[in-house]
Amino acid sequence: VVFAGHDHQEYNLKIENIAGQKVLVLNPQSYANFVSIVDIKMKYNNETRKYEKYDITGYNLQMNFCEAEKEFKQRFANYIAEIKKIVSEPIGEFSRSVSSREALFGDTGFVDLIHRIQLDYTKADISFAAPLSYDVVIKRGTVHIRDMFKLYKFDNVLYLIYMKGYEIKKYLEFSFGIWFNRMRSPDDALLNFRYNHQGDLVLSEKYYNFSTAAGIIYTVNLKAPLGYKINIISMADGSQFETEKDYKVVMNSYRGNGGGGHLFDGVGLDPTELRKRIIHTYTDDVRSIIINWIKQKQNIEIFALKHWRAIPKNWWHKGRLISINVLFEKKDNELKN
Repeated sequence: VVFAGHDHQEYNLKIENIAGQKVLVLNPQSYANFVSIVDIKMKYNNETRKYEKYDITGYNLQMNFCEAEKEFKQRFANYIAEIKKIVSEPIGEFSRSVSSREALFGDTGFVDLIHRIQLDYTKADISFAAPLSYDVVIKRGTVHIRDMFKLYKFDNVLYLIYMKGYEIKKYLEFSFGIWFNRMRSPDDALLNFRYNHQGDLVLSEKYYNFSTAAGIIYTVNLKAPLGYKINIISMADGSQFETEKDYKVVMNSYRGNGGGGHLFDGVGLDPTELRKRIIHTYTDDVRSIIINWIKQKQNIEIFALKHWRAIPKNWWHKGRLISINVLFEKKDNELKN
């Protein structure tokens, strides 16, 4: 039996190991939504004088029926009240609502706000960032510290790394290769999907690995095969992008340590070489940087930078609608009802 975790996926399946044995693997998803339970039935062998297992079954029990422990709530009530007070602090104003959902399909203000802050804070040439929430909305008007956990829910720091121009292209080829489907017609889905063990269509890769770049102007060809999708036109200021030039690139520590495979599998760096590339590691976590940046600016215009776009546009539009239906049609219908 293997009790898994960390990847936030709920599953209950048996996998054959190299010895040909069936291994039960259970993952209780995330946020204590489930608890994994295994029943192992044994019988005693009189000849060997040992217990032998003859049946293993497991399931994930949903925990929404459980009341929170009263003593636990009382013990931590003061801490909870203090945290609620802290996260309720207003920090600025957003000009419009912004949704992480749209960041799954194209260039949006959600991820581009992270790009803008990373570029401004580090003075990097290029920024890499991805959506870190799957389907959340931050509403226009006054925003609070609690909203920043929607925009940036992980406790990363920033790395400033130098990369060659051709390595930046390889990085983006990898990212859009795991993200966007190679479309054969406008009737294909935009995103890469797979069937999970329950028979449902799901994203082939985790959404927080859908990394884009800001600071350069580029297109993503939906018809092109892996390795030929990305065309970098110029730097964002109109100057020439050079494949052999060293650029200062900002990214979070998850990506900068090889998370998602972009730098290892995509670019081809090894851990030793990657460590040599780090120019600077920032001590403040990214969420704190974002909060302080918004406090300083106060009135934040929300907009897409338009540093990249998918082509052909009509294929992107149709493929996007197909992908939206796959991911969100059921959820949206439930909300309507």
